[in-house]
Order: sequence, then C-alpha cells, then structure tokens
Amino acid sequence: MLRYTECSPVRVVGAASGRAYVFSAERPVQAVARADAQALLATRFFRLA
Repeated sequence: MLRYTECSPVRVVGAASGRAYVFSAERPVQAVARADAQALLATRFFRLA
C-alpha cells in the first residue's frame, strides 16, 4: 500500500507491470504491485501507507 502525498490527481504507469494507477487527494492510498513500488517510492510523491 502506497500513499500519494500531493493533492493534484495523477496517473502513473508502473515501470515493471505496466499497470496504471490513479491517485488523488480523494484516493491517496492504494495497493501497488510490489514490482512497481520501488520506483514510485524513489520519488518524493509517494510513501508507504
């Protein structure tokens, strides 16, 4: 589970899985494929939930 730390909606595509994730202030916490989590956590926009 990752938490999006910003307010603006964002759509990201997992580098490993190719799966699309849509995060927003209304839906900041979502399950993310383990293979995609490391790349997202390397940014300042996500942290572990």
